Amino acid sequence: MISILDSRMTRMQPGKNASLEIKNLTTQNEFNDYITQVKSPRLDLEKKFSAFGRGKKQWAVPGFCEVCEKQTLFYMDWNFSDQQTPNYRERLVCPSCLLNNRQRWVMTYLKCALKVLAPTPAVYLFEQTTPFYRWAASRLSNTALIGSEYLGFAAQPGSLINGIRHEDAMNLSFADASLDVIVSNDVLEHVPVYERALEESARVLREKGKLIFSIPFYTNRDETSPRARLEHNAVKLLLPAEYHGPCLVFHDFGWDLLPACRRAGFRQAQMLLYYSPGFGYLGNGCQFIFIAEK
Repeated sequence: MISILDSRMTRMQPGKNASLEIKNLTTQNEFNDYITQVKSPRLDLEKKFSAFGRGKKQWAVPGFCEVCEKQTLFYMDWNFSDQQTPNYRERLVCPSCLLNNRQRWVMTYLKCALKVLAPTPAVYLFEQTTPFYRWAASRLSNTALIGSEYLGFAAQPGSLINGIRHEDAMNLSFADASLDVIVSNDVLEHVPVYERALEESARVLREKGKLIFSIPFYTNRDETSPRARLEHNAVKLLLPAEYHGPCLVFHDFGWDLLPACRRAGFRQAQMLLYYSPGFGYLGNGCQFIFIAEK
């Protein structure tokens, strides 16, 4: 099995005619050096995909879904975009697993990570009512899978409300060193004190356990900017309110996030870049998630 924490690689899937470039890095300078080399031809390619969608409400991009392990047509539209360039990160949805670009890569990474763990690893997802959780629950049968949603500050962590488990990322109900993997898909930006959420994740993970997470991230910012905070369970806005769906954004993340992971108790933390037109991983010349290891 290929370790996708290698410094840099390009892999070819046998018989699937698609290559995948992966690179892990830890600093803004590393990112800038990399993106300067690759961005121009990739953006040219993405402009062609964008041009194909002009005048259409929805169109399809052929490719191979690594989650479903089959050829497919990834759905594209202009949702969540400026109507000029599609939001590749949130689109390229596989019609079978219903996962978009970033979600498919998180699931692909999760599947790889599980292969090197002991039988029946404990996997916790910060979601329970989503296509991502449903796919994991139906296909990752070799795991002890737990999902949850945040159901309000008055709920008790670990409690069930109408069949949904409630957890607070800043106050998890799990015992110390009880989980092998935590997956957080665009959750941390909605947590009032993300540092506390990182500390809680580090606390409940076993040694060499991984926090796999995606977030909206500003590659040109050194520091994370707070947009809002909680005061006595009431929200105080520091910048104009921004919502992703019904959820308020508390932070705009910058490069100080990686040192924050290490301060929270993780041995290492890195950005994992990925790009592949054939696998439907497009957008801004590269896409990325984050991995923090206990």
